[in-house]
Amino acid sequence: MNFHAESLTGIANPILSGQVLLRKGVHTKWVVLKMGPKGSILMTMSSITFAPAFKVKVMDTVGCGDSFVAAIAFGFIHNIPLANTLAFGNAVGAATAMRCGAGRNLATLKQV
Repeated sequence: MNFHAESLTGIANPILSGQVLLRKGVHTKWVVLKMGPKGSILMTMSSITFAPAFKVKVMDTVGCGDSFVAAIAFGFIHNIPLANTLAFGNAVGAATAMRCGAGRNLATLKQV
């Protein structure tokens, strides 16, 4: 399900492709793999964290990936534990999918 990691590594298994990306990255501390309805994975050299996807009624997927990444950055900046950051990213991405379009239609922190 993680087409970007697979296209970069040639490996379909998300854990194995994530490990390759982590090892080959210069100064890479962690790798995040988005897997759509299957959830997401955040990998470091010493841990693998999985967060399941939220089941929502999808209206539009525009902006979901950007929202997910913004939430991951928010968690990183605010020193939120990795498991919580990943779940937060999934929640923000799911909240975005329940609305039509991006921009002003993105969920607020309070709504998530």
